[in-house]
Amino acid sequence: MATNNCGNSNCGCTNTYTVTAPCPPSCPEVFNSSCIVYTGTDILCNSTTVISRYDYLDTIITKLVNYICSVQAPVTVVTGSTYIDTAAVIVGNTTTYTISLDMPAVQAYFSPIIAQTVAANVTEGQGIDIAVNPVSNVITISHEDTSSVASPLSSNNSGNTFIQDINFTFDTFGHVTGASVVPGTVVPPVDATLTDAGAASGHVSLVNDGVGPALAVKGIVGGTGITVTTTGTDVTITGSGLGKYSAAVTLPGAGQVTITHNLNSLAVVVSVTENGVLPNNALLQGPDYVYTVETLNSIKISDASFGGGDILVTVIG
Repeated sequence: MATNNCGNSNCGCTNTYTVTAPCPPSCPEVFNSSCIVYTGTDILCNSTTVISRYDYLDTIITKLVNYICSVQAPVTVVTGSTYIDTAAVIVGNTTTYTISLDMPAVQAYFSPIIAQTVAANVTEGQGIDIAVNPVSNVITISHEDTSSVASPLSSNNSGNTFIQDINFTFDTFGHVTGASVVPGTVVPPVDATLTDAGAASGHVSLVNDGVGPALAVKGIVGGTGITVTTTGTDVTITGSGLGKYSAAVTLPGAGQVTITHNLNSLAVVVSVTENGVLPNNALLQGPDYVYTVETLNSIKISDASFGGGDILVTVIG
């Protein structure tokens, strides 16, 4: 206990236990805070020790003031969401939040909805394709591929063969749906024109006279009834078709006549008609005449019931 002894010069918490000025009002008892000791257990705020055992009262008051001033008021934390962004700026004990839309997230949400809505209202026409990418939500409009031509289109020719025709087919959009090539062959000019007139069997030979180069075919092609053969010095053209021989003769009544031809064949067909009489009636083999093949080049015709006269004999063999 301290006594109010402010009138003395020795005032304070000393051996005299007096209080220095300014002195409190006159009280039954006056306590000096620096002389009062806390003897209880430590006082904690959560896990922080605020007041320790054996602290003096003046120290306890200082700790309480400092603790109150250092502790911030309860803070409400503002957090964003899927489509909301927050940005915090802290100045001293003050936190300022800026709230904004997360535009990439909003676009990512609405892009497929917009793409599907647009695609649902855009229909494909003839020759047009529409595709929606489910990842990028991009709508692609393209021209339909209606071409069916294999690639590459080629014709590998050589020698006298060339591309004669190239044929294309198109659809209504102008796409090529078919293509083909037609090869042609260069035919060298023919050096000679040979015709089998049926006059006779036999051949014509072109023989190297020893002055010029060796003979070649030179583009000569044998047609019907013509055979072309060659050697180192000869080009031989042979009539290989049927030959024809005609002759006008007089068949004596109840007699016979021999016709000599140049067909050189036993395989012949004989036709006899009246010559110089219109209409030119054909005589019948057997009733009107008979014939006998005597040699390769001769035929004997005998009168049967014709009675003789001018006849036209045609021999084919």
